[in-house]
Amino acid sequence: MKLKRAALILLAAALALGLCACVKKPAPKAQTYKIDFGGSFSGERDEYEAGEKVRIKVPLATDTDYSFRVDGEYVSPEYSSSGAYLIYEFIMPDHDVTVEFSSRNSMVYVPVAPDDTEGTLLYDYYTTPTAIVGDAKYDEITVNESEGMLFINVYSGSSTEGTTTSHKAYWAPYGLTDMLEWVVNGYKMAKWNSRDGVGMTGKLTVFKFPGADGMLIRVTSENMPENGEDAFNEIYTILSDALSDAEFIR
Repeated sequence: MKLKRAALILLAAALALGLCACVKKPAPKAQTYKIDFGGSFSGERDEYEAGEKVRIKVPLATDTDYSFRVDGEYVSPEYSSSGAYLIYEFIMPDHDVTVEFSSRNSMVYVPVAPDDTEGTLLYDYYTTPTAIVGDAKYDEITVNESEGMLFINVYSGSSTEGTTTSHKAYWAPYGLTDMLEWVVNGYKMAKWNSRDGVGMTGKLTVFKFPGADGMLIRVTSENMPENGEDAFNEIYTILSDALSDAEFIR
């Protein structure tokens, strides 16, 4: 009788251990990080895991300029298929971030452009062919500040003779310098001249931009990293897109 009772006790203990083993413990909660929207997107989810895609839709209004930054870095928008929204996307890093969003009516204030749209040079981009016989043409696009306003200046001329045959000035669209700075920082262009680069043959591309001390840094395709051509292409695309929508001054 005692043996039978002991066997039953052992059987009950084994069953209890088996049941305990079958019960799954809840998976640990994934680490999430917060987004501080500053009150701009109160209805949006404000916690994401690192590596998750954050997608923000902004209703698109006419005659309105927008700026969207994540921890100070400009995020370029895409248009929704309907054209009714701007879509901002970024990948959540492994830390909390701050989103800065602003918009302004571009028709509220239409300033008068000064006679000198060239003022202070901020950015300068041009490409010219090399090792050719005869006259070499060039096109140059600059971003300048004058009397607190930003302008795009476009020059055409002869690099052989060093002459300018045409000059056109445009209002610089809102956020242009942010986009250019985003490329400069993303490709670490300020460090290009301190390392050996990979040269490009057939043409010379030059880009000047403000350094940390405010002085202009000049980089060229003669001493660029392997992905340097991508940087130049992005800069040219940004400037070309800006010109396609820019208001002509003179």
